[in-house]
Amino acid sequence: GYSASFLHGGDLNFANIRSFIVSQGITDITMDKDFPVKELLTKWGARDEVVFRGLLEQIESETKEPYFKAFLTLSSHEPFDVPTVRFDDPYLNSVFYTDSCLGAFVDEMKKRPDWENTLIVMVPDHNMRYPYTIEYFSPERHHIFMLCIGGTVKNPMIVDKICSQTDIASILLSRLSIPDDEFIFSRNVFSPDYNEFAFYDFPNGFGVVTPEGNVAFDCNAGEKLLKWGEVKMETDFNFHTISRVGEEPDSLFVKGKAYLQYLYKVIDGL
Repeated sequence: GYSASFLHGGDLNFANIRSFIVSQGITDITMDKDFPVKELLTKWGARDEVVFRGLLEQIESETKEPYFKAFLTLSSHEPFDVPTVRFDDPYLNSVFYTDSCLGAFVDEMKKRPDWENTLIVMVPDHNMRYPYTIEYFSPERHHIFMLCIGGTVKNPMIVDKICSQTDIASILLSRLSIPDDEFIFSRNVFSPDYNEFAFYDFPNGFGVVTPEGNVAFDCNAGEKLLKWGEVKMETDFNFHTISRVGEEPDSLFVKGKAYLQYLYKVIDGL
């Protein structure tokens, strides 16, 4: 029953993103061609502040409720072309810019009468290789956050359980008492029988993270890149503290391989 729309300052045909969005039933799409030429000031398209402004205008003129709007930011992507200068590092500077645009948007949303019925979910599509010494296959490289704010959030809390982006659907739908059966790879982190587990991938390889340890496997080389390690979960917004000790159990590699193989099986059957 939700009306849905998607916004992005760049060309959504890149990486076939538009086809994916349309296949999910979203037809109200805003992209680079929908903004004035004078606003397309970067290599990729319109800067985040322009699209945040467009998002706010959409919300102010929204006539259908309930609604769901997704916004994929752009400015923290290379070449990090932003109008502000706060850090010497171009990536950190671009993240500061996007964060300031987000903050301004949230400030405006708080003034709206429907703020009490609003939930804003913030999550990266992937992490940046920063610090630059982090290996591409390392769990730290793939460790992201999810931040939920809005009038519907009654009390602040920190959830430190291991989960992944695929679990977001079940987490949100469970809060709305909406069935999540269609999302076969999604799990509700608030469920009493939730089993902490995260699967991540990189070019022709995969990793598995659990409270007991983590592993990574290179399919090209046919070898293990990470071995068993103790994972200490921090109760704040810091990265996981990881110390790799002992020998890895084959069970985690088996789970990782099974997950990847089943994923391809499902995709092949679509």
